[in-house]
Amino acid sequence: MPTSIDSQLTELVDALPSDPDFATLASTRAELAILRERCRVLGAGKGPTRDAIEAVIRDVDENLDARVRSAETAIANGSLRGVRLFDELARLSTHPLDLATPHVGDELADTFVERLFGTRSRYDGGASPGAEMIHYEPSPVSATLSLAKLGWFGEGETFVDLGSGTGRVSILASLLGPARAVGVEIDTTLADVADSVALRLRADVEWRRGDARVVPIDDGTTFFLFAPFVGTVLEAVLARIAALGRVRPIRVVSWGPSTPGILASSGFQATSVGLGPFDLATFRFDPNSPTDTREAP
Repeated sequence: MPTSIDSQLTELVDALPSDPDFATLASTRAELAILRERCRVLGAGKGPTRDAIEAVIRDVDENLDARVRSAETAIANGSLRGVRLFDELARLSTHPLDLATPHVGDELADTFVERLFGTRSRYDGGASPGAEMIHYEPSPVSATLSLAKLGWFGEGETFVDLGSGTGRVSILASLLGPARAVGVEIDTTLADVADSVALRLRADVEWRRGDARVVPIDDGTTFFLFAPFVGTVLEAVLARIAALGRVRPIRVVSWGPSTPGILASSGFQATSVGLGPFDLATFRFDPNSPTDTREAP
């Protein structure tokens, strides 16, 4: 039997996903995580009751929704962008905003952005758009905040999100920094969702619908790959990026199964310590490297 408020709360929280009464009260486990602190004052040492837990969850959801509505208005009118938006999102993230810590799991910042965008964590169907292409998954907000903190959305940059999905990274890049943001997406349904979100938030993002192997990307200076594709598709895209890297400096950041393929591709040199599957791995291209036989002419 539980012997503390914490352990009782943990048991109740663990049971919530299978409880239909709570289905509409908390969209992610990240929201439930903050209940631990909120519920310490409940129960007078006997542990929080179900009714008390429900009341706190409702309060959390209502406060979060109010915060999202306020943020949407401020973003659209231009008063909540750049550093101010970064600070707002960073307050909702407990993840270290760096390249040294793997970015895994949802947290309150992800729930906030999901509600702000009006998108779901998982795209209906979840089907791969083609061979060697990975079905849509949203990137952690903490990963985007880390890139913003490290200056990846700076003046003069053209940030190209390869496999941009519903636009989470592309739109945030546009809102958090002065970089020009470009989203490349083969799934037109996802690209249409991203376009509608950008219009509502008045985010300046250029959407390019199509296959990353052929869609124009020659203006890119920074390329982001959040597990979009692997195998020969990745090789073909990297060949295009490498061709650009022989002419001018380019940077690449990857998360997920694309990282090993980049490491194995000639000329791409890691500039970050973490190179695991859940690390934000960063690369530069060495224009003096031997020409890869897979590279585009």
